[in-house]
Amino acid sequence: MTLADLAGHLLAADSDGLRWRLVAEFLEDYRHEPAAECATLLADEPPGTDDERATSFSPRSPSISPRETAEGSARGRPTGG
Repeated sequence: MTLADLAGHLLAADSDGLRWRLVAEFLEDYRHEPAAECATLLADEPPGTDDERATSFSPRSPSISPRETAEGSARGRPTGG
């Protein structure tokens, strides 16, 4: 599942519990992918929203630089700004 796919599933989800499970599933899948594959999961940016909380999940969010994202993935740990 790509980040853009996740965005679509989150919009269609009817409960917060389901949304959290979808995010957790994406993160778990991402964690186990080889570093080269991780970049493809983030390649298609989901459409923006007016909700700051949702936009902060974007790989192009100003709070997380591409370098931090790549370095964290290579080390197998999450990154953040």
